[in-house]
Amino acid sequence: MTRFRHDPSQAAGGVVDNASALPTTPPAPQQQGKRTNDALRKADIFTRHGQDLDVTPSSTRTRILDAAEIVFAARGFDAVPVREIMDRAEARLGLLGYHFGTKEALFEAVLARRIDILSSARADRLAEIKGTQDSSVEAVVKAFVAPYRDMMIAHDAGWLAYGQLVAQIAQMRRWSALSHKYFDPTALLFLAELQRLAPSASRHSLVRAFTFMVGAMLNAFAGTGRMALLTDGAVGDDEFEAIYEDLLPFLTGGIHAMIDTK
Repeated sequence: MTRFRHDPSQAAGGVVDNASALPTTPPAPQQQGKRTNDALRKADIFTRHGQDLDVTPSSTRTRILDAAEIVFAARGFDAVPVREIMDRAEARLGLLGYHFGTKEALFEAVLARRIDILSSARADRLAEIKGTQDSSVEAVVKAFVAPYRDMMIAHDAGWLAYGQLVAQIAQMRRWSALSHKYFDPTALLFLAELQRLAPSASRHSLVRAFTFMVGAMLNAFAGTGRMALLTDGAVGDDEFEAIYEDLLPFLTGGIHAMIDTK
């Protein structure tokens, strides 16, 4: 049962904020067998995992998270004053402390809010191939990158901002503890399957290859405008499907080059 707690931003009268706890309705049973229709798979991410994020849009906590996600992605953690976040969320300044405690805790909450959806989608795809004859370096790369592509291709403002934010923190040692906490459990699953596929490859080569893959993926989907600038607008940074189709052989070939010869 979803827990409710009083929100001091509301006038007295029994109004409560139910966004402090995520819905606990269990996801629909996983479909049996392999799903080969990519369009159905993309939709399935949101129907099976999206409910974990689908909280009341008007709740104060959700508005603060939405506002922080957008401005942190646009300008970074340090450049954004708390007052700007709260003004954008249309909430009193003191409510940040009530819901999150500190600006740093708000930043972590923004990062954590979507990670279960992304990680679950990745783990589901990996589980379909792990330890089977269908598994390969290319299949592992697809299992990792395709869910990220699916989130970006939805052109949802929140997911686009989240992608930009993750690309930022991946480059900063300051946030390495958060990256380790939220991203590494899934990363280790993929590294284990790559090690199974290439048992003679050194751990050093596997970890570096995986890290290079993550960096290239984050940069490719960050929407920085770099590709458009290099081509006078001929190549769009938001052409996520085309980017994915070019990125996949690039990543697969790079990983093969590192682990097949070491």
